[in-house]
Amino acid sequence: MCRHEYDLVVIGDSNTDIYARVSSYPAAGGCTFGERLESLPGGTAVNTAVAAARLGLRVAIATVVGHDAEGQAILDLLQSEGVDARFAARVPQPTGCVFVALGPGEEHTFFSLRVECADWQLRREHIPFEAIRESAALYVSGVSIAEAGIVKGSADSVLAALRIARDAGATTFLDPNLRLESPDVPIDIAQAMETCIRTVDYYMPNESEMEALALRCGQLHGRVATVVKQGSRGCTVISGSGRSQIAAKPVRAVDTTGAGDSFNAGFIAGILGGRPADGAGRLGAIVAGITVSRVGTISAFPTRSEVEQEG
Repeated sequence: MCRHEYDLVVIGDSNTDIYARVSSYPAAGGCTFGERLESLPGGTAVNTAVAAARLGLRVAIATVVGHDAEGQAILDLLQSEGVDARFAARVPQPTGCVFVALGPGEEHTFFSLRVECADWQLRREHIPFEAIRESAALYVSGVSIAEAGIVKGSADSVLAALRIARDAGATTFLDPNLRLESPDVPIDIAQAMETCIRTVDYYMPNESEMEALALRCGQLHGRVATVVKQGSRGCTVISGSGRSQIAAKPVRAVDTTGAGDSFNAGFIAGILGGRPADGAGRLGAIVAGITVSRVGTISAFPTRSEVEQEG
């Protein structure tokens, strides 16, 4: 990896996550009461970039934030975590926001307030193609391809980035991160996702995403492997050599927010460190297990030394 400027370039979303604990979910037109917990920078791409940097990778991110305090907080966080944010653009639109309600039983309910937000403005001029050519790997969050039932204006540019990375010999990863209110994937979204998935080395959906896209496109797989995230049941790695079931790290889960993003970072670190796909899956499971055993999202992501202590 030493010959590359970056180990990993990340493309995708950035937003502010507002967390609150609520006592119940009211009926339509009703009211409930709760406690605001915190407001933190987040987004699947920002989360993955920070988690990967904590594992020792040299990371750059391509995203878009607003000319607002929330956008500045994201840039400040990236800088403090050692993520190169020189490719993070700023636009007049507000930085996206997600409201996270932590309800009875500790379940999370997400309210995405992101349509036409800053990172929806991601376009070809914001993608660092030269840096991608000089990187060991490229990770794409599917939020930059489609969201809210819409194929986004950045989809074609993301596909171009994946193809450039492939042609340059970089290892490519994609998590579809579908944001849909039902499992019925619109055909245009399915087609856009399929085109990108067939370009990448490692396709990294969760079970419901894989099943939903398979209903439209048939079973999709990465060119090297598919890694299906299964929460408390770990993950399944599917490759030319067969299927490997990787158990989750046995922990008491207290907060599952960000688990998938931290798993992705661990898996990517494993692949770039020379592990086979099943070995990288085990590393991803360790990283995700540590994350869910702590309260918080980015604050819960482990460092490389913490992961090494777990084996």
